[in-house]
Amino acid sequence: MIRSEQGADHSLPSNDLLMGAGRCFGSGDARAIRRRDGFTRAVGELLPDEPVRIVDLPDRDISMDTGVDLLDAALERFPEATAIMFATDVLATGAVLAAQRRGIAVPDRLAITGFGDFEMSRHLNPALTTVSVDVGTIGTKAAELLLARLAGTAIESATVDVGYRIVTRESA
Repeated sequence: MIRSEQGADHSLPSNDLLMGAGRCFGSGDARAIRRRDGFTRAVGELLPDEPVRIVDLPDRDISMDTGVDLLDAALERFPEATAIMFATDVLATGAVLAAQRRGIAVPDRLAITGFGDFEMSRHLNPALTTVSVDVGTIGTKAAELLLARLAGTAIESATVDVGYRIVTRESA
């Protein structure tokens, strides 16, 4: 498995994404659950008196429509929320666009972040703050592991952490 999900979100508290009250997280697939777990640990460590607020819509696909529904669910359950971290840029993009249509100022009223640094993220207005992982390295490492397995070579660890970087843009 090649990952950066848990480490990435666990490190975010040094960034403004998790500062203050009213934080929510919209999750998605299995990788998103690992991101959520990292988020939960980080909030627990840095803001021990702050409850972790998680909004999940089980059995939903990763789509902009689901991002809209997660935004609605988060604001209904936690109207005091000041920031939402989504598990993917696709979900976050849907939320940013829905917030704009509803007159919710991003990031002044509600900061929104994603994960993935997809191309659309930098073209949104406001551009999406996100977590970037090196997909080229992920592909290379995956191919190396696969070729090693096919060749019968012992693999020291099937998990490779490829790292991440926070891409701070206008949405948070």
